[in-house]
Amino acid sequence: MLQNNLLRQVPSEALQNLHSLQSLRLDANHISFIPSNCFSGLVSLRYLWLDDNSLTEIPVQALRSLPALQAMTLALNKICYIPDYAFGNLSNLVVLHLHNNRINFLGKKCFNGLHSLETLDLNYNNLNEFPTSVNVLRNLKELGFHNNNIRSIPEQAFMGNPSLTAM
Repeated sequence: MLQNNLLRQVPSEALQNLHSLQSLRLDANHISFIPSNCFSGLVSLRYLWLDDNSLTEIPVQALRSLPALQAMTLALNKICYIPDYAFGNLSNLVVLHLHNNRINFLGKKCFNGLHSLETLDLNYNNLNEFPTSVNVLRNLKELGFHNNNIRSIPEQAFMGNPSLTAM
């Protein structure tokens, strides 16, 4: 556990030999950059906390080497947008927290690849439009997007979310 320290970045090779690591807490630091190969070798990692840092973008390349990841929080950062296929290799991810960022734009395919996602938290962001990109999340059960700037919800907005039980 490395939370509540003064880390500004994670050295690219510092974690590479931790093949059995299942949980990594890097929350409550000052991390603003994550090198693309930072998590390579963490093949057993299931839980990743990156919340309460200074990230301005999703570390797309670094996340590609985490096939076993089941839960991740990127909350309480300074992320403004989520690009297409940002989580493309995280097919086992079940929980994703993105609340309390500055997200004002979601790529239309930003959640593609999240086949197992059940909980998505987009609360307290700057979204102006309903996030239609959630339509690909067939297993989504909980969706949070309160305290944004959404003015309307389009017809058939939840057509692709037959498992939704809480909003």
